[in-house]
Amino acid sequence: MKRFPFHLIYEVTDSESLIRVVAVRHNKRHPSHGLNRSWPQI
Repeated sequence: MKRFPFHLIYEVTDSESLIRVVAVRHNKRHPSHGLNRSWPQI
């Protein structure tokens, strides 16, 4: 895939060995979406 205009913001949890995708953002439309958000704790 040459171009993928999205970024995945994810979190890796140590206790359960899970990867949680917390945001998918488009690089051109909303490049700062989700950066200043406070994420809930699991």
